Amino acid sequence: RRREGYSLIGLIRRIWPWFIIEEYHLVMAGFLEAFRDGLMPLSMLFMPPRAGKSLMSAIALPANYLGLHPDKLIMMATHTDDLAKEFSRNTRDVVHMPEYRQIYRRLVVRADLHAASNWRTVLGGGMSAAGVATGIAGKGFHRGMIDDPLNEKTATRDVEVKRINEWYPMGFYSRRDPQDSAINITCTRWRRDDLPGFLIGRAALDRKADQPHILKIPAIIDE
Repeated sequence: RRREGYSLIGLIRRIWPWFIIEEYHLVMAGFLEAFRDGLMPLSMLFMPPRAGKSLMSAIALPANYLGLHPDKLIMMATHTDDLAKEFSRNTRDVVHMPEYRQIYRRLVVRADLHAASNWRTVLGGGMSAAGVATGIAGKGFHRGMIDDPLNEKTATRDVEVKRINEWYPMGFYSRRDPQDSAINITCTRWRRDDLPGFLIGRAALDRKADQPHILKIPAIIDE
């Protein structure tokens, strides 16, 4: 149980025995565990669609982190409110699974605060979810996760891209815990000036800005 509780892959094998684990999933797991453990203040994972990235980073990882730290807070943001709530709901469903309960016995969801977009544990931790560039005032996080801030439709709208890039520093970034926080952006890159591109460019110009750790897994490896 201790091994499965710490290992992201161990948890996935227990709760989703149908999940076919490829070599790149092992690479992803190590990267996401480093984010989980606070070793990278800002991390970015770039992958093509339909590669299992959201299952691992937006559902299994939050469940893993809260299982280890039921007193901590997670904030999930993605390109729509509905998708963010779906990730939060799926994570909540995972923590109720008997297979999960056999590993993490300290995590108990509060009966009076268990909405899909905002649920809490009896120890004060939990998960909140919202669409990017929406109001998140009054909420905070120890681990902030942004999954696909753009999709194939919004990526074509310059105004939407600018709105998200302006929302991140004054909105999402400002909600982090001052003593223990880390942010991960997992996405498919649709354009160079998207949120990751904006943050990479800012880091290059300002060495005091969070310097991103980046893992890129292409659809076709030709090297």
